[in-house]
Amino acid sequence: MAAAHLAMRILAGFCDGARRKDGVGFNKIDAHVGHSLARRDQLTNEQAYLAKSLAKIYRRQLPADLLTELFG
Repeated sequence: MAAAHLAMRILAGFCDGARRKDGVGFNKIDAHVGHSLARRDQLTNEQAYLAKSLAKIYRRQLPADLLTELFG
């Protein structure tokens, strides 16, 4: 759960809300959800599942050790 939350925080840190097409952060559709998850103090099980799903989509932007923790 903590790894999924960290992934959202990392991606949100790159993201400008999809204002520019720069290949970093969330796309326009996922930006609201991703930022919302990143801002939370902690995630519920359902939110962690969603965060892990988003992390899988944006895995190329995440550190390898975090991906190993998330996906084995």
